Amino acid sequence: MTDRKRLAMALMLVLLTPAENTASVVITSSLVTLADGKTTRLQLVHTVDGARMHVQRIRPDEPGRQGLVDIYDAATGRIVILDRDKQQAEVHTAAGAAAQVEKDLASDLITVDLKPTGRSKELLGVRCEEYAFAVRAPLTGSAMLLRSGSAWIAREAPGVDEYVAFFRGAGPVLVGGSVRTPKTVLAVDRTDTELYRRLAGLGGIPYAIEMKLEVEGTGLAARLLRGALTWSRTVITTAVETAAVPELTFAIPAGWKTKLHK
Repeated sequence: MTDRKRLAMALMLVLLTPAENTASVVITSSLVTLADGKTTRLQLVHTVDGARMHVQRIRPDEPGRQGLVDIYDAATGRIVILDRDKQQAEVHTAAGAAAQVEKDLASDLITVDLKPTGRSKELLGVRCEEYAFAVRAPLTGSAMLLRSGSAWIAREAPGVDEYVAFFRGAGPVLVGGSVRTPKTVLAVDRTDTELYRRLAGLGGIPYAIEMKLEVEGTGLAARLLRGALTWSRTVITTAVETAAVPELTFAIPAGWKTKLHK
């Protein structure tokens, strides 16, 4: 066996080996969105490993399409976006991406109202507490986006410590993750990210979320945006696993075209 082949085999072994000294949790959720009378279904998989999170979206109604994967790496300060259909990767520095996003929509313009309702129930055999939320962010000078609903939070469940620790230490990569979102609808992405960050700040994993998106305001811009940005959504956690994940989960596949951004 040549030295080159030995090196390739050794590298593959490393990538397939679960990461050591870090704890992992894989959360699988079903996501159902209703907009304009049309229902869209999506499976969402969050894989958290130490200071990294891998987010995969699977569309059961489009089996031939693989879609995008987002990798938030707070340890290296990188955001990696994988286009699995085009076999291309974009790599952004968290600092640069976050600065651009903050320039377009500053975090202090996003408001969050989060309150316990006093209700609780069991989901997947775990006790969850309900919180009502309302997250607002400006779309234009006269239009405000409102994301509201309720979330059921599990505080004593497998993987809670790992999940919460990631969100508490991943501010720049989470903000920077919106860098590819068009400025006109940036509020949609930012309110979603901020909602998940605030829910994790309660010290648990959201096992169920029911929410709706609305546009507040008057004028032509508000009316046009209201027609495009009004929907309801249900997110239900279907599985939580704490087994270690292979290093390959957070790697750019060999041979892919990679574009680097500052």
